[in-house]
Amino acid sequence: MRHIDKTKAILPPSFLKWLKDNDADLQDKINDPSVTGSQIWTFFSQSTHVYRELKEALVAYQGYICCYCGQKIDLDGLTKIEHLFAKSKREYKHLTLDFYNLLASCMGGCKLKAHVVKSGETLEKIAALYSVDVEYLLDVWVNADEIKLFRERYDIENLSAGDRIIIFPVLPEPQQHCDTKKGNKEIDIHPLQTDCQEHFSYNPTNGEIVVTEKNKCTLKRLGLNNNRYIKQRRKNVIEEVADVIIENLVKDFGHSPSVFHANKTKIIDNLNNVTKSGGKLDPFVFVIIWRLNNY
Repeated sequence: MRHIDKTKAILPPSFLKWLKDNDADLQDKINDPSVTGSQIWTFFSQSTHVYRELKEALVAYQGYICCYCGQKIDLDGLTKIEHLFAKSKREYKHLTLDFYNLLASCMGGCKLKAHVVKSGETLEKIAALYSVDVEYLLDVWVNADEIKLFRERYDIENLSAGDRIIIFPVLPEPQQHCDTKKGNKEIDIHPLQTDCQEHFSYNPTNGEIVVTEKNKCTLKRLGLNNNRYIKQRRKNVIEEVADVIIENLVKDFGHSPSVFHANKTKIIDNLNNVTKSGGKLDPFVFVIIWRLNNY
């Protein structure tokens, strides 16, 4: 989990305009005990272009990583707008359209997803890429009359007849995670807290988050240790990114602790800065930073 400083965020102009134009109606709905937060959200999301621009803003502000698990997210059907404090709870109904209560989350394994096979890719390579068993994958060749169906179902724009896609089925409930797992429950540690990263450390041998008295409730409610793929990705970024950075730092600056520390700090700052990262953070960047900070 990475701290998301919403105080510096610039709200999408279309979202601000929609809120202003619909203010009277919104206040009536908020004050009407028969109207739920979910109904208010449905009312808003019918303005599809405003909803889309809001989602784009949230994803971009987070550097294209999930607010909870840190895997890559994009502007597709595998990303959702999450309410930190559940819109379905009466006491939080007034926060339904509060920008500071909205985050971008992955789907947590509750939706089918697909991988378009590239030249030279094998089932074994794809399974290794996503850290799943080959038996878990469904291999499909796209027919001309199925293009529209597959484009809509899997949110794939560039798809042609004859393409080969690999389908990942919906995960069993025990393996689901993030907002899907959380539902309307509250969590003790969340991305809007400035110290949220400090409550998580990782086992480099298996990618699991070390359970503590402080974080155990949050881990359980978000399912952050439930999914084999997520754990494997954390293990991979420790070994293939963080440890490689450390190895190069030792080689180049190991002769001087002060210079080593200064360059490590600079790397961490760049990794954690959305602008310096070209608008997109490395997936699981907070795991990389944890490893660097603890060397």
